[in-house]
Amino acid sequence: MDTRTLREIHRMERMHAKLQKLDKDFYDKVENSIKNLHSRYLELMEKGELTRAGVLLGELENIKAVITDIYEIRERKIVLGALNYARRGDSSQMENLLEQEKIMFNKITEQLGKNRKEILENLLSDKPIKKVQDSGLQRKIEFPLITVRILEDLPPLVGIDGKIYGSFRKEDIASLPEPNARALISRGAAEEIRVSLR
Repeated sequence: MDTRTLREIHRMERMHAKLQKLDKDFYDKVENSIKNLHSRYLELMEKGELTRAGVLLGELENIKAVITDIYEIRERKIVLGALNYARRGDSSQMENLLEQEKIMFNKITEQLGKNRKEILENLLSDKPIKKVQDSGLQRKIEFPLITVRILEDLPPLVGIDGKIYGSFRKEDIASLPEPNARALISRGAAEEIRVSLR
């Protein structure tokens, strides 16, 4: 692949947001071009033609720089395309992926999808926070409620049972799941009210 063709590919990739259509064996052609130039450089060095070898070495370095930039531009487009696909199922910008790039795209989208499911979708779901296995079925763990007197103004809190409690004003009386109540008591934000039965 000659320098002029590479520079035109480079120019088109920089100009357009969408991946440009390349020959399916683009990376193979690039690899062969670099190997050929390197072989010619070594031949000239062996012959002692240092000036021509120096010119060829400069051309080789320029080509490597252009190829690196082409790769990185396409890499950036692929990462952004993978994000669009993971978020909206939109792969319209990815129709010109090369085979090597499809592997990258698939790995990225797979990981993004996995993370999205494990983190975001789990956070937004209404499933109970704690579950136990009970004869193959899942059931919520029940936490006893403790009545406390609130000792300072507090914002709403998410109970360990998944419910929202509060907000609270100083001197409010509230019944909270035991773990949440104990946490407030331990930091001095609430005190337990014990009801004695006679």
